[in-house]
Amino acid sequence: VFLVTEPDRVIAANVETGQFFDFVISAKEKIEKRFEASGVAVLVTNQRFAGVGVFPVGWRTTRRRADESIISAEAVDYSAVIVTSDRVLTFNGKTGAWSFTDR
Repeated sequence: VFLVTEPDRVIAANVETGQFFDFVISAKEKIEKRFEASGVAVLVTNQRFAGVGVFPVGWRTTRRRADESIISAEAVDYSAVIVTSDRVLTFNGKTGAWSFTDR
């Protein structure tokens, strides 16, 4: 999975399936961080978390909570983990699924 950043969107190129997926950035949304590995990519914006992987469903998002700050994040192979002030979130690039637990 490769990411191409443009002013109003991020394009994910899924090399395994030959597909392209657009992540449209809303007017007040700003990308704070991005993490990429061979089979997964995750964006952290001021409003949500977005993940894309080799599973051909496109971008999957989950909302950030009010005042939720990022402690750490990492992407390896087909997985990503984000630790915030409130939660631990994981994204599976093979299934396209987010999961989380409160801290």
